[in-house]
Amino acid sequence: MLYLLDFRVEYPAAMTPKELFSTWAREADAALQAKQDGVVVDLWKCVGSWRVVAVVDVDSPDILDQILLDLPIMQEHG
Repeated sequence: MLYLLDFRVEYPAAMTPKELFSTWAREADAALQAKQDGVVVDLWKCVGSWRVVAVVDVDSPDILDQILLDLPIMQEHG
């Protein structure tokens, strides 16, 4: 089943730019792996904003919820 995801990324004000980009890099690695695995159909980072849009293909909403909860940004900054 295909789902359209629209993420607006927020982060704590106390987070340093180095910490933010380190998390962002891990997030990008996870997204690229999901694309290779066929979970992510396509993914776009919106220019000039902290927004990412994705189309994903998973079997159920529960699986999608678990995938999203396992993302690095959720694990580190939930």
